[in-house]
Parts: sequence; structure tokens; C-alpha cells
Amino acid sequence: MSRITQWRFNVISNWQECTKDDAFRKYFTLNFFISIALYFATIQWVKINSTRQGIVLNDPIYHLLAPRDFSLLIFILTYSPVVVFLIWVVQYPLLLHRAFNSFVAVFMIRAVCIHFVPLSPASGIIVLNDPITSALADESHVVNDLFFSGHIGDLTTLFFLCGNKTIRRYIFACAVFVGLFLVWQRVHYSVDVLAAPFFSYISYQVFVRKDIIWGGILRKPAPGLELA
Repeated sequence: MSRITQWRFNVISNWQECTKDDAFRKYFTLNFFISIALYFATIQWVKINSTRQGIVLNDPIYHLLAPRDFSLLIFILTYSPVVVFLIWVVQYPLLLHRAFNSFVAVFMIRAVCIHFVPLSPASGIIVLNDPITSALADESHVVNDLFFSGHIGDLTTLFFLCGNKTIRRYIFACAVFVGLFLVWQRVHYSVDVLAAPFFSYISYQVFVRKDIIWGGILRKPAPGLELA
């Protein structure tokens, strides 16, 4: 059986199995729309809080690297893992269901951190050009949303969620280079990048491994139905 055939079989059979459960159909839909609503609400909160003046850090890495614009590379290395991950995770609906909560938790923790750890960018920052976030959230003018890095938070969340070793290696490599380029471009301080995986891991453990929201509501998956 080819990989494409196996992938198609997994998608069809796993979704058929899960959607036999009335609770899954109801809560998956509810969870999806609540996650979208919380995401956009969190963006507005971040935009409001990022207008405040914050502390400018003296990042020693900045003394080693003259700022350069890596916007295109950051865009490719951020969103290509997202596409690859989505193609993989669509095979596992219960994992996808829990992943919504893990991602939203990272967004919300980041919003709280931006509020309580106000930072301002250092001189020499080259504003990141990201057409997707600009289109979805009009964040092109926001530069004070520093601690912690949303790019690295998202990528490391993908890394923890993914059960495919090859894809995990690709996500990890992308995260390393995106982190480097974000600091090099002075979009983030190095501490913003280094702290992000810690918060992603907490969210993953709480909302995916422990499954504190849906663990007591949805029935356990059949053996082999999904990778956790």
C-alpha cells in the first residue's frame, strides 16, 4: 500500500469511526468555533497591550549580528511546517480536536506574558512582513508583542503534537532557523525565542497528554485510531 493510499485510508476510516460518536461531532464543532473566537479575541488583546512602552533589552546576540531582512525565509519556514503538519494530523481527528486547545492555550499565555512583561524592540529592528497575519489580524504595525515569540510557540507546539519522526525533524529544523532569523532581524530578543518552547510544552502536556477538557467527556479512541 502506497503512502498516499495509506493516508487516504487513515483519513476516511478514522473520521468515520470518530463521527459515529454523537459527542465527538458536537464537541469538535463547538471546540473549533470557540478556538477561532478565542484566537481573534486574543489577537485584539495583544494589539491593545502592545501599544504600551516597554523595556528595551540589551541582547548580547545583537552585537554579533547586523540586522537583515529575512521576512521571506521566515514566512516559508513558518508556514510550510503548518501545511505539512495539517496534512499529517487530519488522519487523527481526536488529536486534532485536542490540538485546538493546545494552540489556543499558547495564544492566551502569550497574551498574558505580553501584558505582564512589556518589552519594546531595540533600535535597528526590521519589521517582519507576514502577509497572512497582516490579512487575518492587521498586525503589520504591531512590534511590541515580544515576550514570547508566537512563531516559535506555534512551531514547537507542532513539534510536540506530531507523531511522525521525519516531520518532527523538519519542524524542529524550521524552528531553529526561524528563531535565529527572528533574532537576527531584531523582531525578537533571544529570550523571547528561548522561552517559547517552555510554554508550548506546558500547553501540550495539559491539553493534549492530560486532556483536562475533553478527557472526561469523549470516549477513548480505539487502539490504533490515533497517535498521541
